[in-house]
Amino acid sequence: MLGFLKLNYISALYAFVLFAQSELMVNVYRLQRLTGLRDINTWVGLAMLFIFISSTILLYILTKRQLHNRKMKYFTSILWAPYFYLFVYVFASLFPITDPQEEPLGGVGLIIIGMAILFPIYIAIMNYISSIK
Repeated sequence: MLGFLKLNYISALYAFVLFAQSELMVNVYRLQRLTGLRDINTWVGLAMLFIFISSTILLYILTKRQLHNRKMKYFTSILWAPYFYLFVYVFASLFPITDPQEEPLGGVGLIIIGMAILFPIYIAIMNYISSIK
């Protein structure tokens, strides 16, 4: 039972990484309006890079310590998807887009779809690397 809980919270952390990056991309116009910065795109890119690097290090350490060399850690490649959907649904419900000027461009959706397709491969590679002795 404890292994199942560890598996789920690490899957939720993986999903939160993709959620944070995708919401930063989608809400660039909101962030620009709230902060007043004109070059918010560069700051969002740097924030996404920082999130990716720091989460890779953190999740490598957590996967190695919490899930050890069990084969069930490869289920995180599948279990992140319901958590990602839950995070996006809750965020969209709590903060709906009310201003039509803040709607993201269509290309951002394609980028997020590409990220979601490649993300299980990233998780599987992270799990494989964490199991190497």
